[in-house]
Amino acid sequence: MISSSAYHPCSSESRLLLPRKAVAQESRRAAALRPWSLRRWATCQGGGLPVLRPLLVVASALIMERRCRRGRQRLGRGKLLAMGSCASEARPSRHTPQAASSFEKELDLPSQADAATCAKLLGQMAKDRQWQGVGQVFGEMQLRRLLPDIVHLNTAINVFARCKLPAEAEAWFEQIHDFRLRPDKMSYSGVITAHARLGNVAKAEHWFEEMRQSRVPADGFSCSSLINACAQNGDSQRAEFWLEEMLCIRVPPNEFSYSSVINSCAKGGEVEKTELWLGRMLELRIAPNEVSYCSVINACAQKGQVRKAEKWLELMLGSGLRANPIAYNSVINACAQQGEMQAAEGWLGQMLQKRIQANEVTFNCLIKACAPNGEVSRAEKWLQRMAEAGVRPSEVSYNSVLSACVSRGDVARAEHWIQQLEVEGLKADSISYNLVRTACARMGQFEKASYWLDKMMSAGTDADRAAWGELGLFDEADELGRSGGAVKQGWSCSGSTATRG
Repeated sequence: MISSSAYHPCSSESRLLLPRKAVAQESRRAAALRPWSLRRWATCQGGGLPVLRPLLVVASALIMERRCRRGRQRLGRGKLLAMGSCASEARPSRHTPQAASSFEKELDLPSQADAATCAKLLGQMAKDRQWQGVGQVFGEMQLRRLLPDIVHLNTAINVFARCKLPAEAEAWFEQIHDFRLRPDKMSYSGVITAHARLGNVAKAEHWFEEMRQSRVPADGFSCSSLINACAQNGDSQRAEFWLEEMLCIRVPPNEFSYSSVINSCAKGGEVEKTELWLGRMLELRIAPNEVSYCSVINACAQKGQVRKAEKWLELMLGSGLRANPIAYNSVINACAQQGEMQAAEGWLGQMLQKRIQANEVTFNCLIKACAPNGEVSRAEKWLQRMAEAGVRPSEVSYNSVLSACVSRGDVARAEHWIQQLEVEGLKADSISYNLVRTACARMGQFEKASYWLDKMMSAGTDADRAAWGELGLFDEADELGRSGGAVKQGWSCSGSTATRG
């Protein structure tokens, strides 16, 4: 090893191995110099460029140490810890080894953790959406004299963005400037996403403009977040604007960008626009995902355009994508509402044949479609198929069967199914009782209607004026909502409900 007395900055050995005393001596010299005067100082020493290189390394180390010291001072004031909702007074005392070990165990941080380990821990917090420990990580970095870099701060912003906390994400963004670092596209994208997840389009657009003015290139993630925020608010025009803007700034849109625009148009019932954007995706050879197809299918189904909904479902199946129950339910519901029961049953059969799990909504669409025409047998068949498929019928399912019985005037089947509803452990609601009572009243069986009315009242369910009207308990004037109204058979009316006096 070279001794301190033999050290000379011009020697080749000194550039390979610098003793401690020599490094300290040169560090004090370099500290008194400005970076732009290093070359002049090296020239005066007679070393030229060979001696400049190790001095630049020393100067860089001093600059980093100065940043670290300033960062620790800021941390000492508790700025970062307060934003992480874990202030210094909430941390356990570190004067004892037991407290230190428990603190490290709480963070799951090794005793010899470095900056990379802290970055991984922050990334895991972002994945788990646990923002409570962010301040603890930065507090631990302070105590270990680790200087946070842009990766640590961007990850902290991402944590709060995933947790939908835009104010905290903005506060951590400001810390980037405090550490004299420059925000990159990940920094801005995190803040934009935080506002976009809450549907705050104005704030998200504000930060996007800030990114532009800072000459930070926009990426597809930040633009897609803006489009998604517009889609959440149902603003299809703004979503289309930002998709066109992506093309203008030469940021290639992906399937998520198009899916958000299609979803926003579908929410507004704009079938033509949804088909237009999905067709453009196919023209640009961007493979649509399940969300894109389902949005178009649902938009067509809500408008009653059965053939278009079926066409897009067939294209979805032909593209190799596995259709989910949402796509099938939209088509089945559209067919059922248009009275095309055979087509709806055919799609359900295809769904079961491909081993796609049908849910309660699937079967309820078919059972409900049987009610207007009084197709009791068909409704009962699908209720049975529903139980065989492992899907437990709900009150809505039984009420749809009861509605079919009312349309047909089958009092016996209506009474059977309301009793079966209670056998299955479900509770009949006011709709159930009213349907059975209506079936009895329409067939002139007023004693049975009064019986079910009494049972409904004993079950704690109040009857509305329509129930009393069909039993003839109010006169015509009271049914029309005018004042007065003679009350019959000892019943008294209060508001929209009635009780026996």
